[in-house]
Amino acid sequence: MPARQRSKVDPEWSIEKSLAMGSAEGVPGLRIDRLRPSMRIAFRDLLRIYREAIPSSERKHDDVLAEMLARDDYEFRIAQLQNGVVGFAIVKSFRSCNASLLEYMAVDRSQRGNGIGSLLFRDASSADSTMARYVLIEVEDAEEVVGLSEDLQRRRRKAFYHANGCREVAELSYLMPTVSAQRPPPMKLMAYRRDLPETIDKTELRRWLEGIYVEVYRQSVNDMRIAQMLAAVPNQVTLR
Repeated sequence: MPARQRSKVDPEWSIEKSLAMGSAEGVPGLRIDRLRPSMRIAFRDLLRIYREAIPSSERKHDDVLAEMLARDDYEFRIAQLQNGVVGFAIVKSFRSCNASLLEYMAVDRSQRGNGIGSLLFRDASSADSTMARYVLIEVEDAEEVVGLSEDLQRRRRKAFYHANGCREVAELSYLMPTVSAQRPPPMKLMAYRRDLPETIDKTELRRWLEGIYVEVYRQSVNDMRIAQMLAAVPNQVTLR
């Protein structure tokens, strides 16, 4: 059995609306900017961090990321220090509903523990393209028993998002589509918005799931897994 790896959106190991000129809060010299297709060296640095931090079961091919970078419904945000890119966030804004997906977020191994993950999340959720939207996050299920170390890591990831104002979509057993030869682990879906309500309509949740499945994973809007997930949730879905 392969060793368990880190979540695709992992603030603990893990970035346009640029931060103010100069240093980002708490990290001298840090700048967060939008990555453009012409910034080839920065994209190469992003790929290095991506391969190291994101589990192989949740990684897309480099060519797919390059295609995403060129699209107007994706924003790639990079955190940079003088020696180059030290973190990134990739955000997909759905065309079909008022939500975005924080698809990937990671920080270079040498810069972990410096608060860059929090800065990245705040930047990604307050960009012009996401400020008025729900921001959705796929996180590994902290309730699944794997091993002491991995279980602790999953709880800490979930606590990070709670501390930053996110809430879990209650009663939803989220089924993440497969993006590689390996099956993804059990996942949960969390949501953020500045004025996040305590509940959402089931129809709103359906739009989120359809957006994720169709626009991110290229699955059918009639995929049976969407109906399977919705069957277990009430008409008013709690965000907790």
